[in-house]
Amino acid sequence: MRADDTDPYRTVASYDSVMLAHMAAGRLQAEGLDADIADANYVSANWLMANALGGVKIRVPTPQAAAAREILARLDAGDYALESADATQASEPAAGIACPACQGAAEPYHGWRWRLSMLLVHAAQLPVPPGDQNVWRCTACGNRWRAD
Repeated sequence: MRADDTDPYRTVASYDSVMLAHMAAGRLQAEGLDADIADANYVSANWLMANALGGVKIRVPTPQAAAAREILARLDAGDYALESADATQASEPAAGIACPACQGAAEPYHGWRWRLSMLLVHAAQLPVPPGDQNVWRCTACGNRWRAD
């Protein structure tokens, strides 16, 4: 399809992923632009055709094209990124559970019994109850304990 001068919409971006195209179009719509997505159903049904179709396209009215390109450039630069949740999650104990020895962050501990039961369930199709349930390990000091 060739865009001519009578087409009221302009393609401002193209994505290989339908999800990324919807996220970018949502950002444009949040900024008050009239963004439309083209070829999303084709790519969803047959993603191997994404390159042949030119990807999932975001189209906006011609007068809004420059503003849309600017917003998408800021989106690609990370101007709309949220603060990283990894830094806050690493310092907070998991599910409100803290190490009784050092008050450090806790994570579930899966010992050899749990690993063996998962191996038997997946490889041999044997329903074996997992062992070492409700055991936690401190990420700071390595302490293990049962939280009952």
